[in-house]
Amino acid sequence: MIMNEETARQCLDVILGEALARKASDVHLACGQPPLVRVDGDMVRLEQPPCDAPMLDALMDVLLQGGPHREAWGSGADCDAALTWANRLRVRVNAYRTLDGACAALRLIPLDVPEWSSLGVPEKLMTLTQRRQGLILIAGPTGSGKSTTLAALVQHLHQTQAGHILTIEDPIEFVHGPGRGLISQREVGLHTPDFASALRMALRETPDVIVIGDMRDRTTFSQALRAAETGHLVLGTLHAPSAARTVDRILDAFEGAERSSAALSLSGCLSAILVQRLVRRKGGGRVALHELLLATPAVRSMIRDSHVAQLPAAIETGRSVGMQSIAEAAARLVANGTLDMATAQMVNGA
Repeated sequence: MIMNEETARQCLDVILGEALARKASDVHLACGQPPLVRVDGDMVRLEQPPCDAPMLDALMDVLLQGGPHREAWGSGADCDAALTWANRLRVRVNAYRTLDGACAALRLIPLDVPEWSSLGVPEKLMTLTQRRQGLILIAGPTGSGKSTTLAALVQHLHQTQAGHILTIEDPIEFVHGPGRGLISQREVGLHTPDFASALRMALRETPDVIVIGDMRDRTTFSQALRAAETGHLVLGTLHAPSAARTVDRILDAFEGAERSSAALSLSGCLSAILVQRLVRRKGGGRVALHELLLATPAVRSMIRDSHVAQLPAAIETGRSVGMQSIAEAAARLVANGTLDMATAQMVNGA
């Protein structure tokens, strides 16, 4: 099917409208396949015609909105972008190619940033965001809601503190409106070449809070640690299944003497690690489970001495200061009727 821009927009309106009606988190477009949506973690095929190559090309033109993203896609590269659709929602776009042709994965993001309290974020973590410096990490697998939790923390800071918040994102997902201070949202590829370049310049922009949308490599880890050590509050996300694996992933990016130096820096500036996992809610929908590691003197010592394997035990013994494991979070939700026992047992066996 050959489409012009107007027809492509109408087609996307239909697809996104049905996705919203089904309360989907994602939409998948693939050449030769009807659109699919992800509902409560499962893929559901929409009763619509398959996407052909010309149709997907027209949809990509609309989704990537021209400019550098469309140029990158035209040159054969994968592409990340985000846009506001019809003043109804934000859409994060990942465009890629496979053996069968062009594909796009669309993450649906509400326009309004949720309140942190509605996400089940431990209150102890929120008290740490009031500090003027330190490193707070939000970890979890892909699709676990890390970006939403990070946005809720940023929104809370923006509404309660008269400081300068600098975000570095790839791409910008939630857009933050007016607050008590200044928020500067920078997108990799549009406003800065990469995370490393943005972080190198960040300290000249006099931020009080630095937000890193995705911590991926040694350079980003190193500069984040430096920023936290020099009197800034740094918030960041990364892919890791537990607090211990989060520490491992950071330290594994360094070798030799650099690893020991990174362990020393991390032990000194870390405030907390929140690990998030989404599971099926009893009665439908999904709910977040949280593991929380706090940087107590004992935890700092374990990180400094590379005794990372002891961190799960530290969480178990740290309940009195506000730490919690995923199993404890699941048990609490079973007790209040939010989670069924079968789901909790699967979580504990993961």
